[in-house]
Amino acid sequence: GFHQLLMSRWDPAGSRDVMVHWLALMQEDGWIPRENFIGPETRRRIEARWWTQFPEHANPPTLLLALEALHDMGEAPPAFIKCILPRLKAWLNWFKRTQQAPALHSFKWSGRIKTEGIWHTLSSGLDDYPRANASSAAADRHVDLFCWVAAMHKVIAKLSSSVGDSSSSSLLATYRTLVSHLEPVHWNNESRAFQDRGYIEFPDQQPQEEFVEHHGYVSLFPLLLQLLNSSDPKLLPIIQVMSDPQHLFSKAGLRSLSPRSPEGGPDSMYGTQEDYWRGEVLIKINFL
Repeated sequence: GFHQLLMSRWDPAGSRDVMVHWLALMQEDGWIPRENFIGPETRRRIEARWWTQFPEHANPPTLLLALEALHDMGEAPPAFIKCILPRLKAWLNWFKRTQQAPALHSFKWSGRIKTEGIWHTLSSGLDDYPRANASSAAADRHVDLFCWVAAMHKVIAKLSSSVGDSSSSSLLATYRTLVSHLEPVHWNNESRAFQDRGYIEFPDQQPQEEFVEHHGYVSLFPLLLQLLNSSDPKLLPIIQVMSDPQHLFSKAGLRSLSPRSPEGGPDSMYGTQEDYWRGEVLIKINFL
């Protein structure tokens, strides 16, 4: 999807062709495998342990961003939209069915695993970004996934409306419902930030359900995917964290994780272990 945001500006027809072929990889239930290794040359470059894919594991639906860009540029002909629309709806329904958290209007990335002492959420695309340290299917609620699901409704509603598809009104209504629940589910008034929720383990105590308190890319998704109104007062604290050199701002771009905790001291996860999404600057998020 990120690649197509650039390619669509240079070669819209080529970008449409890529999207059609990518959506053609969809299984009957709406699942698109998280990793696709097509052909022996590709497989030779990937460790065998990554070949097996699991039909409940997702990947961020970044393709929708490129589809929306094509539409807004006037480069998404009605025939193209009608061709892909059934698969987009199936994809959305798969997300809502397999990534739904038990709590109302909540979503969780399936497939969280602990390997070599590190919690990985590979499905999110933010592999080692710090989440709840006691993963629980009953408690995990991931704000970035919430935002992706809401954005899927918005984009598919826009595409449906452009070709007169009757589902556009119900999709838009669901989008508005989700956005109205973003603050109640994920806004932490104490930290003044959008955050995950989940079980946190404390020494010699039972895990407790808490906000997962970090400043980083996950906290920015309501802004990145344009779910907030321009007059929303929650924009100011988000932008303050983004522009603060003690938090996310750096000469190379926005850091994936702030060196400082929302509570004021150093963030104990910053720059630790694999250090992939724990402070490094990732160009794709900065592009958004």
